[in-house]
Amino acid sequence: MRRMFLTILYVVFSVKIYAGPQLILSTAEGSAVQDISIQVLQEAYAEIGYELQIIRTANVRSLLLANEGRTDGEVSRVVGMEVEFKNLQRVPVAVNVLDIRAFTKIPGIDVPSWESLRGYNVLSVKGSKQVELRLTERNINCYYAAQFAQAINMLYAGRGDVAILPDVNGKQAIKEQGLSGIVMADESLEKINLYHYLNTKHAAIMPRVESALRRMQLRGRIKEIREHYLKSQYVSTEWPIADF
Repeated sequence: MRRMFLTILYVVFSVKIYAGPQLILSTAEGSAVQDISIQVLQEAYAEIGYELQIIRTANVRSLLLANEGRTDGEVSRVVGMEVEFKNLQRVPVAVNVLDIRAFTKIPGIDVPSWESLRGYNVLSVKGSKQVELRLTERNINCYYAAQFAQAINMLYAGRGDVAILPDVNGKQAIKEQGLSGIVMADESLEKINLYHYLNTKHAAIMPRVESALRRMQLRGRIKEIREHYLKSQYVSTEWPIADF
């Protein structure tokens, strides 16, 4: 009996030894673009001996959790989050890119630029800071849904003319809900780099995280992860493209 007890202790102790320290990161639920960022970060953190746990929640709440220190950081966001969220520190290596596109059901809509959205009923998602900024500075009204799927459903139901979303997230919402008749603009409204953010309580590991990501960037690994994800999830012919 004593030998069995010691064996169990040995197994538990061994697991404790070989399991690396863990960080908890938050991110937006229903966001396929963040799936790409997660894969990049998992590889980078594994290189420096850390494991990641991911919590998915509402887009805005994810930032609040990271800023309040209830999670250890945010998976990825656009540049400048540290201005509003003072407890977040940006790792200065892009881990992903937002390819912002227009989605619509209405034939003939012409929206090649942000300015061209004026006059349409525009939809997007709360917490999409760059979209909010671009529309606000042009005084273009927009309804911000809580989730990407909600924005696409509203578009499908005719409660908006155009939905402005990252291409990957829009495609995911359409695919998961089996919707048809929604087309995506052929051209991007804008492409924006995404960066990983850590709560300032983890400032000590920032240089190691940056170095790991920098090495991945230099050998083309970050780009490779994104391209592999897109290829595995989406076939281009599955998605109607509108040459707006």
